[in-house]
Amino acid sequence: MKVIYFVAFIFQCISIVTGDTDDIEITPEEFFAVKNSLNFCGKVVLISGSSSGIGAATARLLSYLGAQVVITGRNETRVKEVADDCWHLSPHQIKPLGIALDLTIPGNVAILINETIKSYDKIDVLVNCAGIGLFANIQDPNFNDVYSQVRAINEEAHVEMTRLAAPYILNANGAIIFIASRLARNPTESTGAYSMAKNSLKAIAKTLAHDLGQNVRVNVISPGMVDGTRVFRLLPPSTRANSISTTIASTTLHRPAIPLDIAKAIVFLASPLSNYVDGKELQLDGGAFIPVF
Repeated sequence: MKVIYFVAFIFQCISIVTGDTDDIEITPEEFFAVKNSLNFCGKVVLISGSSSGIGAATARLLSYLGAQVVITGRNETRVKEVADDCWHLSPHQIKPLGIALDLTIPGNVAILINETIKSYDKIDVLVNCAGIGLFANIQDPNFNDVYSQVRAINEEAHVEMTRLAAPYILNANGAIIFIASRLARNPTESTGAYSMAKNSLKAIAKTLAHDLGQNVRVNVISPGMVDGTRVFRLLPPSTRANSISTTIASTTLHRPAIPLDIAKAIVFLASPLSNYVDGKELQLDGGAFIPVF
């Protein structure tokens, strides 16, 4: 099989060099589709953890682009605030569905999916963004509790959400996006529980790319340090300034991300612009980790 691939590659190279290659025509309709690719009118996007941070920025941006969004979070006041913002940002004044609930409570994920279908009758895009940042050393007596809490929302809730939403996304030829973390790839001290939970999202995304086939694209975004998020604020006060400055210095862009930076990448993966991207991890760390190969 490797020999066949190699021979095919050689013939392709020869064809390119000699000019004996097909020039696949791009139709005017395809050009228009690219130009129109950020028009989300008629699309239903369910975003977990969208009452603050990355999720809230994503909800606002997608609303501005015409999507019907579902806002979720545990804080009812923040859910309402984001929902109101989305309503006013919507070009067609589409009022989003806002649901305040804790996704770690059994049955609540099903309630969220059912309410979404009841309101919109479909789901085009699922953004698994809910999460908490809790940290503990493996020798900490509370490590197991921390690990359980982190897994419950950062991993288990996302798996259940995806499982229940998958039939609708399949029907819509849609997209699923998981928000992991650079700590899944580059853990630091006391981040074991968080890093393991986030790393699992990369595994499930790559598996789903196979399981859900050609009609659904599944990808992962792994942000680095993001200002304006809860994890950013949870850095210990005694080391926060040094951690931030060290991280900024390690990036080629010399700044932390902001939620809108990540939201833009989510929109890309949710749009037709990424229709040949599947089972991949997009690392948004500002150039902090640039491998040689």
